[in-house]
Amino acid sequence: MKLESMQGNVERSGVLVETSFSIENSPQAFNILANSLYAHKEQSVIRELSTNAVDEHIANGIPDEPFEVHIPTILEPYFSIRDFGRGLCEEDAITLYTTFFKSTKRNSNNQIGCFGLGSKSPFAVTDSFTVESIFDGKKTVYTAFRDEDNFPKLAKLGVTETTERTGVKIQFPVNSNFSVYREEAIRVYKFFKVKPTTNMQLCYDLP
Repeated sequence: MKLESMQGNVERSGVLVETSFSIENSPQAFNILANSLYAHKEQSVIRELSTNAVDEHIANGIPDEPFEVHIPTILEPYFSIRDFGRGLCEEDAITLYTTFFKSTKRNSNNQIGCFGLGSKSPFAVTDSFTVESIFDGKKTVYTAFRDEDNFPKLAKLGVTETTERTGVKIQFPVNSNFSVYREEAIRVYKFFKVKPTTNMQLCYDLP
């Protein structure tokens, strides 16, 4: 999504020293950006990852094709979302998942995202999640996690040849509150024009 840039005239007469603001590379800063921004964490994570999936389908020319979502259950306690977009090369995967406010969508109004925060949103509900990127006939698996100093890190686990369709799959474990994910998924997806395929039936007529 394109953002309008606000331009202003600033008087600098009499200025002796000018210093730019910056953000310290600290666990506290990362925690605020990845966690404290979201009041309703499960709903926000579902929404952020799902809008990213929608954007990838738009970019790949398949806007009317649903992405896939797995809602956690007692027997399968994990949440996952799999799109069929273009996938990510290694450079893009590393850059996008390790740089806050890094976005590839600021020059298009056809896509929803623009702030570069959604891909890191799982940190709001988990300390680690996996990223699978299927790109150019290869599946590359990464894990995003908090290290012993609480810094978020991204580690590459392996690469295999594959005939799977291109795209990205995000997955993380859910230890409790399984019903919350189902309820929040309903709240999020009832407003989607193209609803995802899911491992369970979701009733969008409920209030």
